[in-house]
Amino acid sequence: MSIKRMTGRTLAALAFALCLGAQAQYPLKPVHLLVPNGPGVSTDLLARTLADKLPGIWNQAVVVENVAGASGIIASERLAKSAPDGYTLMVHPAGVTTFHPALYDKLPYDPLVDFEPITLLASPGIWIVVNPSVPANNVKELVALAKAQPGKLAYATVGGTIGYPYISSVLLKNTAGIDLTYVPYKAGNQAVPDLLGGRIQLMFDSVPTTLNQVKEGRLRPVAFLGPKRHFQAPDIPTIAEAGYPEVTGEGWNGMSGRKGTPGAIIRKIYTDVVTVMRMPDVAKRIATAGMQIVLNTPEEFDAQIRTETVKWGKVIRENKIRGE
Repeated sequence: MSIKRMTGRTLAALAFALCLGAQAQYPLKPVHLLVPNGPGVSTDLLARTLADKLPGIWNQAVVVENVAGASGIIASERLAKSAPDGYTLMVHPAGVTTFHPALYDKLPYDPLVDFEPITLLASPGIWIVVNPSVPANNVKELVALAKAQPGKLAYATVGGTIGYPYISSVLLKNTAGIDLTYVPYKAGNQAVPDLLGGRIQLMFDSVPTTLNQVKEGRLRPVAFLGPKRHFQAPDIPTIAEAGYPEVTGEGWNGMSGRKGTPGAIIRKIYTDVVTVMRMPDVAKRIATAGMQIVLNTPEEFDAQIRTETVKWGKVIRENKIRGE
């Protein structure tokens, strides 16, 4: 055996030992969880749930910071400029990583270069809901109504023009050949009262935002946009079942760290986050909020982000959708 080969093996063993050491010691100080939204939304709920449970595993505080503004760009830039040590993480919606590169001509960060995917946490799901006064019980009837009354039906989306709800609305309008009038709102809690009051007729919305109103019969869902029916409303067909598979997509919330963070630390964060998300009380809390827990590995999450960045980037550019 050559000295060179022995040296290589020794160095590899040393590097492995150092990685194990980093994993065993992490965290040695409080961890900050950035949320690129204000309080009360699904990303915030997930972050605060993790912040409530992870200290019991880590023996360190987990601090949630709501860094809203600029459609999530402020929080994302902060993560991109943080130290690659696992002490600054971000719980974020899909758009921050998969939509932003196509929505904006120039970003102060590159999600594929600056972020280290950890896991997809949960999917809130997206559905189309209508005011009960709208004479449409399914997508077929909604499309027929829109064609009979071009431009008369007004709608809103959660997240403005930068999220999947808006992108899906553009896809449905183009695919079905209908004219709907888009009414911009800054937040879902501003749009929902107008939807309930009949000032707008429908909404492309995340399930948690209007789940209670649907349960109370004050709003009516006509289609779920995910690849399969939602566990909270299994009787509502998917958009693909309604004849528009091109519109299928799924909003999600995930966790990312800074690129360059040691792999052992990323793996520990992933393992401990999965442990928390599988706790019975946490699973119940997430389900009650209308979200489906997903959980994939860092490698799987990275592959998903890259695939969706290409897929939705093409849709965004073809439909000339721009960020706000």
